[in-house]
Amino acid sequence: MGDTLAQVDAEENESLEDEELLEEVAQVLSHDLSNLLTTAQSSLELARRQHDDEHIERTAAVLDNSQQLTEDIVTLARTGRRFDDVSRTDLASVAERAWLSIDEPAVSLLIEESIEFEADTGGLRLLFENLFQNAIDHGPAEELIRVGVIERDGEGGFFVADDGEGFEIDDPKRAFESGHSTDENRSGLGLAITRRVADAHCWTITVGDSQEGGARFEFTGVDCLE
Repeated sequence: MGDTLAQVDAEENESLEDEELLEEVAQVLSHDLSNLLTTAQSSLELARRQHDDEHIERTAAVLDNSQQLTEDIVTLARTGRRFDDVSRTDLASVAERAWLSIDEPAVSLLIEESIEFEADTGGLRLLFENLFQNAIDHGPAEELIRVGVIERDGEGGFFVADDGEGFEIDDPKRAFESGHSTDENRSGLGLAITRRVADAHCWTITVGDSQEGGARFEFTGVDCLE
């Protein structure tokens, strides 16, 4: 019994140390590296006003991508292994709030049905934001993204589907690997963050093609409320 308790304590301490290390990395990236990139972007903007040069534009694009990568890494590092601050959450309202961060007038969001369940609202909004952005990055200029409710094997859940190009890889689960992206201008961390949010809630993710030929993400194991 004593050995078992010691093993559990050791695992908890190791887990805590890992989380503290991730937070330290996140702080360095969000403060030091982000400040350096911001300074470089400001200097480049001054150069852009004085000179019209394709090399300046190319450098600006690289800096913008680097800034986005930094933000994505910080988000991934700070997304917990589990969420302790869960509360009664409405699927539609969180999806709609996440949609406010999307600036694509030609893309539409359709919420077919809503449910209430226990979740971390901030984490769920982050999940939706990344799925919406993924659909936009890999979809047509005019696109419809659908959010709805499902029940699979007696478990409640929800889905996000689009009418884009679907998965271009043999195993769609590879899309959740950190750094995987078919767009050279994206960090490839968006779906990794999505997976981490789902794992922290102990949800199961099922991925495949939607009826419209795009991508479909299903999340089950959700604690639905009456």
